[in-house]
Amino acid sequence: IQMLIFFGAILFTDLNQSADKGDKFFRFMTKISLPIIVTLAGVKIRAEGVEKLPQNKHMMFVCNHQHDFDPVIILSTFPDADIGFIGKKEIFTTMPIISRAMHRLHSLPIDRENDREAAKTIIKAIKLIKDDVVSIGIFPEGYVSKTCELLPFRNGCFKIGIKADVPIAVCVINGTQELPKRIFRKRSVVDFQV
Repeated sequence: IQMLIFFGAILFTDLNQSADKGDKFFRFMTKISLPIIVTLAGVKIRAEGVEKLPQNKHMMFVCNHQHDFDPVIILSTFPDADIGFIGKKEIFTTMPIISRAMHRLHSLPIDRENDREAAKTIIKAIKLIKDDVVSIGIFPEGYVSKTCELLPFRNGCFKIGIKADVPIAVCVINGTQELPKRIFRKRSVVDFQV
């Protein structure tokens, strides 16, 4: 029933309506539903350094990017943190369920090919943090690394943390690249370090 309510909340999200409406309820449903999704996927998260982060303070999360499951790992590791992500604009046009969930979490699309539009997204992200709405999670490589080697960072990725004057949590995920071969079939361990 819980998962039906969670997915129902995602499916009936109006993308033209403010993400603030029902925000606390959706965050609560995300907090209690993601552990079930992670368990069903056969993923065990081995987290280190989480205690280093300040409590009850919005910040910027910066992480490498090995798989589309990475935001789920971050949200599961920090269940009480209100985190919105910056994601490529294609997610918001080609993945209707994911885009609705991201909208509810105050996530923002970014146009990686248009510097002017990307700057607008960065300004919105800075405002979200300054207005104490959410923390912002970003994958500064801009793409999933197929080789798991760190790709060059996109220009402007740290402007959010600097301009918003908030702590920057530098995180490392390792192990999500194996998920497509193992998900729902074999147990996978994902290492997450702050």
